[in-house]
Amino acid sequence: MKELFGLRVRTTFVLALVLAVSAGIAAQQQPQKKTSGAQTDVPPPPRRLESELARANYDRVAASAPQIKEVLLRDPGLLVELKTWIAKEASDNGQFVSDDELTDVAVFDRLTRDVKFRAVATRLVQRYGYLKPMVNPESEMGKQQDLLLKERVRRLEQIEAQEDAEALKPGPKRVRQHKARSRE
Repeated sequence: MKELFGLRVRTTFVLALVLAVSAGIAAQQQPQKKTSGAQTDVPPPPRRLESELARANYDRVAASAPQIKEVLLRDPGLLVELKTWIAKEASDNGQFVSDDELTDVAVFDRLTRDVKFRAVATRLVQRYGYLKPMVNPESEMGKQQDLLLKERVRRLEQIEAQEDAEALKPGPKRVRQHKARSRE
């Protein structure tokens, strides 16, 4: 029984590892675009900008300050990342950033009054998976995703069942050990 439990734990670990590696490979295969100017560390827009007007308009697309603040409070690492962007932006512009500009209160205040900064913060939190649109589960696309997920689960269960069955079969070593014990 312990062998079966250990096998399940190992199988689950291997599957999680495979999924993590697959996600990393997929992310690396995505073409990386670099933006010019002070926003080097900010994710690029979802499509290629064709003009300065388009870039200026895109730099105004942002979530509301309370929405961003909620995410930053939930994940303090993102708040630190945003503060790092503030320091880099100041350095890129030949400015010194004061301690007062890097306080949580100062960051949240800037979110309420600076639309471009809010757009940067929005892209940052989206890069880490927050404030992303979700597929309506009642839509055709949602139903397709649900079916795909169920099929993957079914396949994983099938693989685990096969591995469990193989683990329960006595292998050559187990037969020899069993015969040796019965002679004693």
